[in-house]
Amino acid sequence: MALPEEAEAHLDVLSHDLDSDGSGCEFYAELERISSDDEYHVSFDTEVTLYSDDGETIAEKSGPSVSRDDLGEGKSRVYTVSFDDCEGADQYTFEVVNFSAIRSADAMEADVDIHSELEEKLEIDHEFSWVGEPGSGQCRLTIGATNVTDEYVISATVNSDYLERGLTNLGPGESDEKEIEGSCTEDVESYLVQIGTEDYEFEEAEVVNDHNEEIDAEGEVILSEEAEEHLEVRDHAFVWRDEDRTEVEVRVELEKTSADKYQLSFRFDTHVDDDDGENITGSGRLGASEREQLDEGESRVYSTGVDLVEGIEDAAEYTVEMARFHASVHVDDLEPDFDLDSELDEKLEVTDSSISAEESGDYIPLYNRYGRQSCSRSATVENITEDYRLTVRGPDGERHNKTIELDPGETADFWFSRGSCASDDLTYGFNIHSEGVEEIDDS
Repeated sequence: MALPEEAEAHLDVLSHDLDSDGSGCEFYAELERISSDDEYHVSFDTEVTLYSDDGETIAEKSGPSVSRDDLGEGKSRVYTVSFDDCEGADQYTFEVVNFSAIRSADAMEADVDIHSELEEKLEIDHEFSWVGEPGSGQCRLTIGATNVTDEYVISATVNSDYLERGLTNLGPGESDEKEIEGSCTEDVESYLVQIGTEDYEFEEAEVVNDHNEEIDAEGEVILSEEAEEHLEVRDHAFVWRDEDRTEVEVRVELEKTSADKYQLSFRFDTHVDDDDGENITGSGRLGASEREQLDEGESRVYSTGVDLVEGIEDAAEYTVEMARFHASVHVDDLEPDFDLDSELDEKLEVTDSSISAEESGDYIPLYNRYGRQSCSRSATVENITEDYRLTVRGPDGERHNKTIELDPGETADFWFSRGSCASDDLTYGFNIHSEGVEEIDDS
């Protein structure tokens, strides 16, 4: 039996023999497909040659051929070849010839190379397909991209050196798809997707686009002092919502400038005034009413409709003013900072601590002026001396304190659930007081 090297990963010979009835004879061989039929299209031809004892060819004949996908994974088949005259034959060879294993389109592996500046701005999908039959020599790559940003218009090369042949002027939320056809050898097993590796461009998107004509009015966006630590106004506009000019709205683009760990919620009040400074539209609201996760540097556009009144197109100015701002952090982002009396320095140590705020999903507001939120804080303290007895006082629940005497090496637990959890400096803790430090006389 002779399997070519490239067939050994796909076929296994289970058995073979040559039966003779005195005049004619019949050869048979049983082959099993051992590779995945989902990954490869396999085809081959067979040949059988009969030899005499001294190696002389007695007869040769082509055997059955197997077309692509005739033999599935784990399946076996018996192939037979009959000879009318095989007198003197006592040796044979069975050969698998013209073997072909073509990788299926769905099993092709992709090597995706996207420029680091575009990794978080574009969402890429891709697909390989054969043009015609598998192994036809022609293949097609379909490469799609979606701009997942709110603030950039993006252009990038796609598997070429030329920007104009790639993604061009892809606006926020927009998608584009490119098809690339070319020649592929039968043994291809992977394909390359390159986005922006040769060239790319991105520019800030405007909050006004071709579908929303801007109303020529002066505008102002006012942030609170706390909001300025987390947000920056990138752009704002007063626009018609539709081509028929039946609705108007105010739009504001904000960029998150603080770290990812801060979650924000806020509300702006908006109003539009005439030349005399009179409000002509009433008040609209825009913003993030629920706690919102924004990454540092991420931008979003917020909008609100305002009343359509006569002469709105001649409005003099609009104002967007922050009415409420909340910033919160998860308890895991807070550091313990317990205030121990100076007499306990180098004598009492906080060995463990925790904070929880179950009512708010363990998120703690930063600015106390926006109200109080209950939370629970706990600390385990240890007398780390060898020759002092410590008497310490700390909280024991919502409204009570307790005093505990600690010999060297002993520990105590305190906990506190009263007061605001607000933490401007990203710490939590409470006071632990000294009621006495007594030196132990070993004598």
